[in-house]
Amino acid sequence: MPVKLGMALDESLLAHLTQPVLRLYFVKPDAVSIGYSFPLKQVAQELVEWHDFARRPTGGGIVFHGDGLVFSLALPHETAVLTGDACVIHSAVVAGLRLAGLDVTLAVERGERCSLCSKSIVPWDVLLRSKKICGSARRRQATGFLIQGYVDPVLPQKELAAALLEGFARVLNTPLQPSTYTSEEWDSGQQLLRERYDTDEWIARR
Repeated sequence: MPVKLGMALDESLLAHLTQPVLRLYFVKPDAVSIGYSFPLKQVAQELVEWHDFARRPTGGGIVFHGDGLVFSLALPHETAVLTGDACVIHSAVVAGLRLAGLDVTLAVERGERCSLCSKSIVPWDVLLRSKKICGSARRRQATGFLIQGYVDPVLPQKELAAALLEGFARVLNTPLQPSTYTSEEWDSGQQLLRERYDTDEWIARR
């Protein structure tokens, strides 16, 4: 999925939220995204010119979207009180990857700050052999919370998606039912793409 469309549809899920929604997708072609408030002037110009480029609805720094997986979790406020914490969210990632045979852990200490999300470690980030492989950021609005995360390609794509689905199902203690976008969610996402995510004004807002 193109990165700008992915960001627009994630925000659309939050706008029309009635129940918890987990969405997994892979970005194609390769892309770069930056957080909602991240200054564009801190991004090397060649990244903007040579890649698909998007500004996310959530926070954080620079993320390279290659063969890794994006997860988006939209939660109503009453659910988010229990499950929206980074520790819980990343514990689900850890649970799934451990079931797949990877010896992953949660970070307990903050590392050096860096504009590249993959190099900036904070508590509860997911580590594999001391290297950060997963982080996330959130956005809060009237309907609830949106948590967006990225997992490095530590497994083949189908195995990675299956591992995360199993991990979230176990940690959130709820069965996950496959679904598609409603016509309202899809149409709203397309409108957000046209009016916000695919505009120079949105990219250069900071």
